[in-house]
Amino acid sequence: MPVISTEPVITAPDGRWRGDWSDGYAVILLDSEVRTGIYRAQLEVEYQHAYVDTLTVDLLSSHAREAFAMALAARNGMPPVLWDKRLGDFYHNLHEAQRMRQTPSACLKEVPLTPPLPHKATMDARLTTGAAPWLEAYIGHSAHWSPRAAANFHVATGLWMLSSVSAGRIAVELGNPIYANLFIALVSRSTLYAKTTTVTIGKRGLRQAGCGHLLAADRATPQALLRSMAGVVPDHFGSLDATAQLAFTARVAFAAQRGWHHEEWGGMLHQMTRKDSPLSEFHGLLRWMDDGDEKFESDTIARGTERLTHPYLALLGMPHRTIWRSLCVRGRTIGMMAFGRGLPSSLHWRRKRPHAGGNLRASPHSRVSW
Repeated sequence: MPVISTEPVITAPDGRWRGDWSDGYAVILLDSEVRTGIYRAQLEVEYQHAYVDTLTVDLLSSHAREAFAMALAARNGMPPVLWDKRLGDFYHNLHEAQRMRQTPSACLKEVPLTPPLPHKATMDARLTTGAAPWLEAYIGHSAHWSPRAAANFHVATGLWMLSSVSAGRIAVELGNPIYANLFIALVSRSTLYAKTTTVTIGKRGLRQAGCGHLLAADRATPQALLRSMAGVVPDHFGSLDATAQLAFTARVAFAAQRGWHHEEWGGMLHQMTRKDSPLSEFHGLLRWMDDGDEKFESDTIARGTERLTHPYLALLGMPHRTIWRSLCVRGRTIGMMAFGRGLPSSLHWRRKRPHAGGNLRASPHSRVSW
């Protein structure tokens, strides 16, 4: 009779840590929260590569491990005492594997996440000093009022604000005009890095600067977003008071240019992967809006013809990192699109820059001059 090993083999084949036992059981670390004396882990349990359950457990708490073991015992009949020991072994081996990965090796050369630019295309880092005084001032302001946020979240929110305010009025001539619409995702654990607080500061700043009419609704279906960007006048416009009419008029002036902050972006991405979902049309719509076409028309029997002139969208999404990882690593539809055909490739960090010969100009319908 073969001996069943109680020591899990720790690997990270797809970027996620997992422990495999010789009897076919495995646990996959989906997410973790680490504080002094606490290691709260979200674990996905598999048996013979088949999904069993997903549970959260504090690996440093005997009571939490016992509750985890009892829950699985009710599912597969394994003695709770065995699962308790396995969780302890998993934590110990995981800690050792993470420590070994962080230890630099003299034989290995660290490979950068992205390949370096050619020397002739590399600029002196000192040129960035004072190059964007507004952005530098905003980063300081945002960091003061949202100190727990990740440093790049302040930068990303500031860039999204600038992208929203440009409203399709700035372009770089590279054959076809390339506009400054940015698709950005702030990806992190919930609560710990204050994503919502950081973005709220930026949205409040846009409204205080008189640019609140450029913001899209917090949530919208594809059809509702198109209708809003087409500048359709509502039937009850005449019954609105003067203040509401003035606000609507300001929105219509830039109807097809919007800055969109979507807080539950992870859930929306999940819906976009389902063909029977009313949000699935966003999959193609967002990629099309990133192309910067001059005009878009949608004609339906119910809503008639909706025309968008110079459509432009600056998107700031906030998916949870577990959802983002599951979509991009597991090879689902959005994950396959993520780094190849436009949509989420611009959702991480996308800066459209001119190369040699590119001329900065205002687009033909611009209200500013350069």
